Amino acid sequence: MDIRKVLTANFYRSGAMGSLGDASYMLLRQFQFPDTYSSMDSLTSRDSDRLFQQEYQHATRCFKEHTGRGELAFETWLHRAFDGDVIKFLTDILKADPLVRWTGYRVTGSVHRGNGHAIFHFELFAKHPTSHTEVYTGSNAPNVVERQQEEGIRTPSRW
Repeated sequence: MDIRKVLTANFYRSGAMGSLGDASYMLLRQFQFPDTYSSMDSLTSRDSDRLFQQEYQHATRCFKEHTGRGELAFETWLHRAFDGDVIKFLTDILKADPLVRWTGYRVTGSVHRGNGHAIFHFELFAKHPTSHTEVYTGSNAPNVVERQQEEGIRTPSRW
């Protein structure tokens, strides 16, 4: 069985997603999402900027229909939404297989260094019923790093 590793997200910092922010693959929210997973599990992902470039009308509709607003208010909605609503949004915007029972997700954010626009990275995860994959909710997980103030190094989050 093939074991795969997800990218490690950076810890959340309020305000880092603004036009003058410096977010880079910063965890905005995760629910039942792995650090490593087996080939029997499913994972699909896309970046918001690519979705808008390739299917602008679809992406715009998804943001407005699911969040009640556009892309600019997404982070606020994301922090307040129910997990089921986030999974519905991600399933729709990613055009993920509706026959798959998506069990978790992760949304990270970055700020484009050239133009200051927010870029969201959307990931949907489906844990196979017989899988032994461990999943995590929140930032206290091995798939998130935290800044160590005194040493200035990044280590896995444990709070």
